[in-house]
Amino acid sequence: MNQSFSVSLTFTCSQPPPYRCEEIIYRFARNPYKLAMTVLGLDKILLRSFAPWEPFFLKDTKVVVDADDLVGFLHDKFSTGLYGGENLSFYMVVRSFFLNLQCSNVEPYFILRGCCDMKNQKLKHKQKKEFNVLSQLITAVKLNALDKIPKVLNLSARDVFLYALNEFPWKCIRVKSFPTTVCTAIAIILQCPVIGLSSDYYILMSKRQNILNSLISQPYSSPTFLTLHLANLNLSGSSKSSGEKEMLFHKFIPKLSILARSSDFHLPLLAVLVGTDVVSNVRLPLELQEKLQTNNSTINYSQHRLSVLLEWFSQFDSNSIKPLEDVINCYPVEQRTSIINDMIHGISRFVCPLEETKSVMSLLSDKSYFNDTSTNTFTTIKSSFRSSGSVEDVINSLKGTIVAYLWHEDYTNGWPPRLLYNFRKGILFSKPSIYSSRGVFLLTAVEDPKCPFSVHETSFLIRRLHYQIYVSLERSLSMENKLVGLNPDVIEYMRQNDKLVMYQIPVKYIPLDFNKVSTDEVIKENLGFVKLPENNLIPKLLYSLAVVLSFWFQQLKYTSIEIPSVFSESSVGLAVASCAVANIYNDGSSISELCEFYNNLSIMPDQLSISGSNSTNFRIDIVHSFNAIQSTFNSFKDLVTTLNCLVPENKQSNYFTFGQSWILFPSGKLVHFLATQLASLEPCGRRYSVIRVWLPKLLFIKERNPDATSRLTKAINTLITFIDLCDMIKISLPSSLDSFYSIHELESNYVRETMHTVPNLCDRNNTNLVNKPSNSTFNVIFPRGCRERRENRTSNKRIYNKPSAENIVHSAQVRCLFQSNFHSTYGKT
Repeated sequence: MNQSFSVSLTFTCSQPPPYRCEEIIYRFARNPYKLAMTVLGLDKILLRSFAPWEPFFLKDTKVVVDADDLVGFLHDKFSTGLYGGENLSFYMVVRSFFLNLQCSNVEPYFILRGCCDMKNQKLKHKQKKEFNVLSQLITAVKLNALDKIPKVLNLSARDVFLYALNEFPWKCIRVKSFPTTVCTAIAIILQCPVIGLSSDYYILMSKRQNILNSLISQPYSSPTFLTLHLANLNLSGSSKSSGEKEMLFHKFIPKLSILARSSDFHLPLLAVLVGTDVVSNVRLPLELQEKLQTNNSTINYSQHRLSVLLEWFSQFDSNSIKPLEDVINCYPVEQRTSIINDMIHGISRFVCPLEETKSVMSLLSDKSYFNDTSTNTFTTIKSSFRSSGSVEDVINSLKGTIVAYLWHEDYTNGWPPRLLYNFRKGILFSKPSIYSSRGVFLLTAVEDPKCPFSVHETSFLIRRLHYQIYVSLERSLSMENKLVGLNPDVIEYMRQNDKLVMYQIPVKYIPLDFNKVSTDEVIKENLGFVKLPENNLIPKLLYSLAVVLSFWFQQLKYTSIEIPSVFSESSVGLAVASCAVANIYNDGSSISELCEFYNNLSIMPDQLSISGSNSTNFRIDIVHSFNAIQSTFNSFKDLVTTLNCLVPENKQSNYFTFGQSWILFPSGKLVHFLATQLASLEPCGRRYSVIRVWLPKLLFIKERNPDATSRLTKAINTLITFIDLCDMIKISLPSSLDSFYSIHELESNYVRETMHTVPNLCDRNNTNLVNKPSNSTFNVIFPRGCRERRENRTSNKRIYNKPSAENIVHSAQVRCLFQSNFHSTYGKT
């Protein structure tokens, strides 16, 4: 059920000044949302020259959007996960961005990321990155320094994004693995720009040859890459003017960049040798090692390495395989097969997956693409390519004649149409642990280091059942070979105490005949619901939240935290419940009004209890609990959605419908405030206080009249029913979870200490880094919370204060101004 809010927002495209280069590079280093910074150091190298960039006004065009990159960018720039997420304000930001696209007459195509298996080096890179974030969090909590807490994506941000997207008539498709090559291929077919973050795009946009490999035969021009790092957006929603009808980005011009010195054939190999998360410990010929060790210039190591490699490649013909042979010959014979396979996987990141692109284009155009009527639009033909570990395989990869795109079996092969459709549309996401041989890192969140278990602990039993459902599905399809995550156990990475650990989870097969069972039966029998009352809540979407809160509360016994005896005495549970009920009954107000109202409420403690003191009453244990509730809610919703896709329509859930995250969890800061107030009371008095004292304060009432009184009465009755329901739900849980998994520590817990300051990214001239593993060479991860003081920076405002029409009329003047100011602001090579 959708709860509609009346939205009264106005927009403007008058743009803020651009970031200085130092800040942009800093943001690159600390951005956790990209799956990987594929070509290490390439972003900051390209940003040191004006030539590859020019202003670009996005208007009257189609555009392909890397959706996961956009979610991270918008959240990083306009929202926060410090208190567990400001979902309502983030929804307003996302919707504002979409309305700006609509006002600019832009037709976007959103591409979502699928399940991405991790190679060895990428796994190590991710482990160290996650451990570093954990170290920063622990240090910040000990110092009571909120500004040092690493900024992470809140657990509901992606759901908020997709809910907002569903309000617009645009296409959104989930690909089965990495989205960058598919985004680029779709942009070439549609002849439109690409919006994203990954440094993969710089390589893809720099290839002049047809990366589509005969997918289309007509001549085409390379698409324009609009990096979000250089986007200038005003999404506050507070402007009163109608604004301009275009959005300001900066486009990448490949032919004017340093990458233009490489041939199309050599460019993917060059990217691999510069350093990627897929292929590390790259050995280079002796002559190159000597040049790298004699770096007497002021440029950093990454830039020097790229320059040396470009000079080396220039000695060979454009299609010569000699550079490849020279690199492979640097390895002992027994290691060559392994490094060749790693190179193939690295190079395949820059080659278009033909069948996947056809399938995505068919979904985007609602018809079979390229007149390929023999292929179901929801089926991707898996690549028959299996590397033999020969140099010829690498050459064919460079030519684009073979693609090791999925790196393993097509995990969607054979899925029922409804399940595959909802996966493609982004409505559900398959459990990647089941289909990834290296496991999965559960989403990073702000957690309480004093709590021995992760925020994802209370959703463990739900995830485990979800794994069992996929095992039952693949077994019924006779496709158990796709379950590469059972090796032999499912692997998850998360926090325990002050360490990053690996959970090994045995997944036992449960016999399920999906044509006979119902969603509610499977959930009741396997999650231990002893008593599940009828849904007498209005609106009915609150019932699922009540079940989740009860499930979360009754599992707190596993966390070794002292808890009340009943849910109606839980300060966090009552805070979440009252905020959700109040937000639903505030549906007659605009979102901007509600965001301001909730924010004003949540800062009351600073006014009442601090009184000018520098101390704060930040309770990270409350944030931890709020994130645990969101983790449980998201896992439960995904479980129900999956089962509803597998069982007949008449056996879908009668109990569970789910409201939008921005309705049920509008503000983590507000939950934190209210839970803090309730925690100061005796447990027996919290229920009365939240109903009679705080719920009336949470309702946004502009004037007191009979309608307002009626709304208050309905809200109070709903909250009373909700709390009573949470107390009535009974779950039979195992006495301990110890027998359900084994825990193993990781080497990354002992690798390095937390960095408390941000080093100079330009001072990377350490010549001892040559021929070392990339996880040693490029292992500096920067805290997202450690920001430089903005007042110490200068900004270039001149070209952004003009009206858009004037900028278009005087485009030559704009470019001239941009060029002169770029050199004064961004620095020189």
